Amino acid sequence: MESDIESFIIRQRIILNDIAYIIRQLLPKESRGLKNPRGKTHPLNKEMRIKEIIDYVEQNKTNFKELYEILEKNKNWILKMREQRDGIVHYKSKVILLEDELNVSFIILDAAGTLEFESMNNGERRIISTPVFEFINTQTKSLWNFLNADLKKWLEEYIKDKNMKYIEISKGSEIICAGVSLFREINKIR
Repeated sequence: MESDIESFIIRQRIILNDIAYIIRQLLPKESRGLKNPRGKTHPLNKEMRIKEIIDYVEQNKTNFKELYEILEKNKNWILKMREQRDGIVHYKSKVILLEDELNVSFIILDAAGTLEFESMNNGERRIISTPVFEFINTQTKSLWNFLNADLKKWLEEYIKDKNMKYIEISKGSEIICAGVSLFREINKIR
């Protein structure tokens, strides 16, 4: 389960970078200060980092007001996911499971051994852990809302506003895969 949580965090970051790549493709190529996707590979395999899009839009919020509002609304969970992924991939952080009779939770322990603590009523301190189900569900719901509500609306309006040509290739744009119906039921998503 520890490896599954680490993989989940890494996969979420990959999805966010894929979203950044798509956003970059829609913005004007001559956007000053915003680099194009990079990498010594086929042009369609290049990467764009979500943080680069966030930084650029923050610096140009008057030109991209709606996109700025969407990124600002989602910024906390996006940057937290980025930080966790970077810790796992680059800085030897590791997910450690904690289990009691009722819950399975986890902490992310970095190489320096730094942890977050909270004070208890009796004066003791305890490690702040994250319940596994709550984490996976909250992160997935955040991504769902980001893609299927916030970005979808912005993309539709942006494409129309810029008179971009497009071809509809499917009916509906929501995420579909195994487990989505249960996820929707749990979160009361229609």
